[in-house]
Amino acid sequence: MTHPASSLTSIVHVALTVTDLGRSVDWYTQVLGLDRVTVVPHAGGEGVILATPDRRVWWALHRHDQQSGLPFSVRQTGLDHVALLVDSDADLDRWQQHLDQATVHHEAIQPLPDFGMRALVFYDPDGIPVELLAYVEADR
Repeated sequence: MTHPASSLTSIVHVALTVTDLGRSVDWYTQVLGLDRVTVVPHAGGEGVILATPDRRVWWALHRHDQQSGLPFSVRQTGLDHVALLVDSDADLDRWQQHLDQATVHHEAIQPLPDFGMRALVFYDPDGIPVELLAYVEADR
């Protein structure tokens, strides 16, 4: 019998709890170029659904009435970072230029030779790391 995991094809969306919903919605729409799709009220808070213009990548940003308000930490159980694949190595360089122009602090692009990739890491307003990855082109 085949394990049911073989039917998994992609992640549908990333859902993050943020400290200031309006600030985070503004940041994700401006920095990542996401569109605001809808607001989703839920018990004890609300969420805002965002997506890329082609609707291939979806994000849900949530505010909870009872959340702790503590800053994000990769040292807590739960999310460590979000990683997204870009189409090409050249796109990763364009993202670095975009982040510079948007005055978004980011790390230097790092090679990941074990994966045949390069990575660019930056941080959302709550300090959640966002990692952009590109496969290294043969001529680099």
